Amino acid sequence: MVVQLMKYGADPSLIDGEGCSCVHLAAQFGHTSIVAYLIAKGQDVDMMDQNGMTPLMWAAYRTHSVDPSRLLLTFNVSVNLGDKYHKNTALHWAVLAGNTTVINGAPAMCGQKSGLVGMIREMWESDAGELIVGSVHNSPGMLMWQSLEN
Repeated sequence: MVVQLMKYGADPSLIDGEGCSCVHLAAQFGHTSIVAYLIAKGQDVDMMDQNGMTPLMWAAYRTHSVDPSRLLLTFNVSVNLGDKYHKNTALHWAVLAGNTTVINGAPAMCGQKSGLVGMIREMWESDAGELIVGSVHNSPGMLMWQSLEN
């Protein structure tokens, strides 16, 4: 359908009332093939909506599967971008959503080795405490570990 619409002149760069373009919507609803098609047709992989959310952030937050996050990573997206209001990266959004599928792929998303991400994942999956995303000293999106032991 998207191919047909574009064939007849539809503009994929138009945005909706919330500032999302077609690539944002395709990413947040898990339509990987549409994300790939839109990028192939020139849509910016790091395009921000009115809240500063990129397609990767939306995919990490809303889609609990490997793709389209993995696909977006192959297009060299900026993994360190933060949204406009919370300064959360795509990895922060995955943690907020409890998206363990994306968190498991997080070494690529944070551009680091798996040591820290592996530790975060172990803490997330353990019953000894809880992983909290909050604000500490005006640094929104800080990951904190709260032990359940007294």
